[in-house]
Amino acid sequence: MSCKHSGRRTRRHVLPAGLGAFCEALAFLRDSNIDPTRPEVALDYWFDLFKVQAMQLVDLIAQEDFATSEATLAVYLAAVRQWRSTMLEAGQRGSIMAAAQQNLEIADAAGYGTSSFAAQMLTMSSRPE
Repeated sequence: MSCKHSGRRTRRHVLPAGLGAFCEALAFLRDSNIDPTRPEVALDYWFDLFKVQAMQLVDLIAQEDFATSEATLAVYLAAVRQWRSTMLEAGQRGSIMAAAQQNLEIADAAGYGTSSFAAQMLTMSSRPE
């Protein structure tokens, strides 16, 4: 398989997961009576922030640099647990948030709690570290 086809296949796998997470967030907003088109929701800001942070993750993973001077993986795990609890209390399933929580829990249990959010990749990959 050429790189061209491999890249296309990767994009097809990533897009549904990302859009699914966005749908989950929209369902939460809807059930919380929050109109996502209201200016204070600031979707453009969140899309821009997501892009910046996603590119930072790409760089960190490429450099295999999982140190952080900011929020650790364990901090993200605590936040995700709280966010999912809030979703459940609002009557949401929070399935994608549950998957995010599970990924962070596995990485934390593997000893990466003091590393960056990107370190969870180390427990997702089938390649040896």
